[in-house]
Amino acid sequence: MPLPCFQRFPPVCSVIDELSADPMKLKPKITIAHIEKLVRTAKTVSDLQPALELLNAARTALDEIEKQREADFKRAAVEIKKLRVQVQKKIDEKAASKAAEVPIEEGTSKAAQVPNQQENEA
Repeated sequence: MPLPCFQRFPPVCSVIDELSADPMKLKPKITIAHIEKLVRTAKTVSDLQPALELLNAARTALDEIEKQREADFKRAAVEIKKLRVQVQKKIDEKAASKAAEVPIEEGTSKAAQVPNQQENEA
């Protein structure tokens, strides 16, 4: 009777545990090489079980990484929108304060007043 996968292949167990604990530790090239080695050295179908378990753990880790990145992008989009509103508010405040600095003569529009002020300065 063959030993269970985790007793025969302890490195696979530790890699799977590590991926379960922190999917960001996935190293695709190393994981692929590890799986290829398991497949190459397999003599029986049951010897392929560790490779299958490692593949499943890698797929789960990739799914978690994708979810995390999606969440990061959504948070960044919300933050960018907030910053855009703040910047626009500052621009509007500056424009309003500049408009308040220009004295408006009675009976003239603000647009008509600006050229008159420039003529007075010249």
